[in-house]
Amino acid sequence: MANPFYSWQKLLSRVGLGKSGNSSFKIKIIKLNQKELNFEKKSFYYILLSPIFLLIALYVYLKKKIIPNPKYNFYFFDGASKLCREVKENAAKWRALDLTYNYRAEKNSDLIYDFFWHNLRNACALRNRLKLVKFLLIKNIEEVSKKENEVRLISVAAGSAQGVIEVINKVKEKGILVKGILIDLDPSALEYSKKLAQEMKNRKSTYFYKSNSQCDN
Repeated sequence: MANPFYSWQKLLSRVGLGKSGNSSFKIKIIKLNQKELNFEKKSFYYILLSPIFLLIALYVYLKKKIIPNPKYNFYFFDGASKLCREVKENAAKWRALDLTYNYRAEKNSDLIYDFFWHNLRNACALRNRLKLVKFLLIKNIEEVSKKENEVRLISVAAGSAQGVIEVINKVKEKGILVKGILIDLDPSALEYSKKLAQEMKNRKSTYFYKSNSQCDN
């Protein structure tokens, strides 16, 4: 079987993304200790229930064809669970991610519906991604701090910026100074970011920008 990474290197080099004078584009592969990062793995029952999920998706699709704006898509998701309903209503927004990242902290997180839906593979993947991003940010910040006295970090479409703020707080404990700039179109996301930064006591080292690039210190 051909090495997929070699195929990508060859393709990227053809479109001019390779290094000058080099016939291939180098892709850095990082080996991760999944146990150390404490990745969530809950795939068995997800695989068993996959046919049912497909039927649910078909049901919701047909339902929306008949009723354009139904009160709820699927009763046992956004009908019985307030948390799942809020995730649906905030789809593609920072709040939906925030609820998935921190669903255990919600008041109604003990409901069986919340537990079930927020332990599926897609929800676990979001939380695993947050852990991975934080791990890589810390690693890169530590590398830059060896050359610079101050590390500057910009997060575009930052959302709640939970990962960034937690990382700034963690590296500060190691004596590394980081100044973060968070940019987002949604003012509510930046307000939430300020709240997180204040709770973690790193407000002075984090700056918040609105979409019009007006600084709000």
